[in-house]
Amino acid sequence: MHRFFYRPQNSDSQYLDIVDKDEMHHLKNVLRLKVDNEVSLIDGKGAELVCNINQIKKDSVRLEVIKRIQRKKEEFMPQVTLACAIPKKSKIDFIVEKLTEIGVDRIVLLKTERTEVNLKDFSQKAGRLEKIAKESLKQSGNLFLPEIMFMNFPELVKFKKENNFDVALMPSLVKDTQKIKDVLGKNIAKNILVVVGPEGDFSQGEINFARENGFIPVRLTESVLKVDTAAITVAGFIKMFAK
Repeated sequence: MHRFFYRPQNSDSQYLDIVDKDEMHHLKNVLRLKVDNEVSLIDGKGAELVCNINQIKKDSVRLEVIKRIQRKKEEFMPQVTLACAIPKKSKIDFIVEKLTEIGVDRIVLLKTERTEVNLKDFSQKAGRLEKIAKESLKQSGNLFLPEIMFMNFPELVKFKKENNFDVALMPSLVKDTQKIKDVLGKNIAKNILVVVGPEGDFSQGEINFARENGFIPVRLTESVLKVDTAAITVAGFIKMFAK
């Protein structure tokens, strides 16, 4: 069933309208759907509406709601916030796409000492990254759109203190790390923070600062992973292992 985003309207109404130009174009001109075809609407916050196409107009598509589903985030434990050092070029698009597919709850794009990017300028790309996340959400079948945030390293440590994380993980190349499965095996973790560093790892100062504030250095594999590979690997492992 084809899925589309919608802005919540009258929740009790039998009929809803798609007015977003991109969604209408995809429905009418790309998929060439017709009246009476069945589609699904999602809002990125756990709601899914199964609908029949009722009318196709020039500036809107009217849908008749035939089934309503509402899910809660608590049904999809653990909740994962993944902070990832911003890589060069277009890797971040790929990271956002794949982390959305996996079901990460928050994606923090992180400025570290070894990140060669201006965070303020990069945050202007938030709209494009949200669009990538929405497309990935529709494809994956997940119902919750991840929140995309921008922070530097000290802000992330402050964010950790202000939120009730059960465990905070820091994949690192330093020698005295624990296996990630051992750490998760010791903790009943329903709310997990994990931070992935840049190419070449975090600076020693960042590692020390993170440890002082409760981050646990862990290793994922015996191989040295690129930032996009590490982010996707650790998110998938946590979602699979920590249930």
